[in-house]
This record gives sequence, C-alpha cells and structure tokens, in this order.
Amino acid sequence: MRISWKNTLAACVLCVLLGMAISGFAATAQRTSKPATAVATTASLAKTAFQCKKKYHSAHGRAVCFSQLPGANCAHPLEAEKAHSTTRGEHKYFKLGYRGESDENGVTETYSYQVVGKNLAMCPHGAIFKVSRYADEPVCRKIVRHGHSVLDCTSEYATKNLQEPSDAHGGSFTYYLTNEPLKIAFLVVKARFIHPPWAAK
Repeated sequence: MRISWKNTLAACVLCVLLGMAISGFAATAQRTSKPATAVATTASLAKTAFQCKKKYHSAHGRAVCFSQLPGANCAHPLEAEKAHSTTRGEHKYFKLGYRGESDENGVTETYSYQVVGKNLAMCPHGAIFKVSRYADEPVCRKIVRHGHSVLDCTSEYATKNLQEPSDAHGGSFTYYLTNEPLKIAFLVVKARFIHPPWAAK
C-alpha cells in the first residue's frame, strides 16, 4: 500500500492545527479561571480581616476573603466559651463575667456577657448555656465524615441547650446547677462584625 506524500503532509498539517487549537483552549481556560482560583486560595490562607485588606485592594476581593473568616456573619461567628472562671475561644471580643454562690445542694451561677467595641453585635440566639452529663465510659458509634467511615466517641450525653436572653450588646442570666456527679455546664456566646474592621464607622 502506497502512502502519498500529499496525504501525509495534509495529515501532519491537520495534527499541527489540532494541537494549536487544544493548546489555545487550555491557555484561555487557565487565564479565565486564574483570578477566581487565586481569590479562593488566598482567602483560605488569610486568618484575619486585616490580612484580607492587605492582600486585596478591590471591594470584591476583600468581601470574598472576609466572608470566610470568623465574625463575617452569624453562619461564621466569633465564638467564645466560659465555664466558671475558665474562658476559651475568641474571648477577646467579649466581656464575660461569672459569679457563683454555693450551698449544700449546688451552685447559683450568674453569667454576664457583652461584646467589646461598637463594631460587634451579638448574633440572634447568640448566648447558649449547655448543661451535660458525662458517663464513666465513652460511647462510640460509626459515622460518615468526608466520605469515610470513622469512629466517633464521647462521654457526653443528655445535653440541654438553654437559650439565654441577649440583645445586640449582650445580656446575663442566673442558673442553679445542682451537685451531681459527672454534671457540667458552660456558656457559649457568638457575635459578628457589623462592618468589616477596615470599614468600621
């Protein structure tokens, strides 16, 4: 079977043109997807609002970056916990108070909480008092997390989530915690920025 040089030349030209078209398409797709990828990647690296401000000079870039940070909204709030005199989480954004008066049957606990600064507001339902019991031994169950079956173990059970009063600035409440073995209670508070910190009024 004879192969014509004309047919071979035509086939080679066709291959070159097809290769150029695929390369051009890939380059165009890479160019058009680059800004969105850069915003998402950099936003995931930013840990604070001021890092978002430094990395982005456009309002859109800052908004995308800030929307993923704690405090951007009540879906991603600033959150702190208080149990007696112990605090954890982002408590620098809150003024958290505790006072306890004991008797033979338990403790009368008074908690107070408010946001620090004019640019913060408590989230709706932003103060929850959690009262839990603990078992002597942890109870384990299999759950699916990120598509994989894992063993989830906890000693905590019978948790009551008590909604406590709060306005935009804070609130307070009193709870009588009875003396029972393996019973604990702690306060969880949540807040958001009213404006991004660089745009605070």
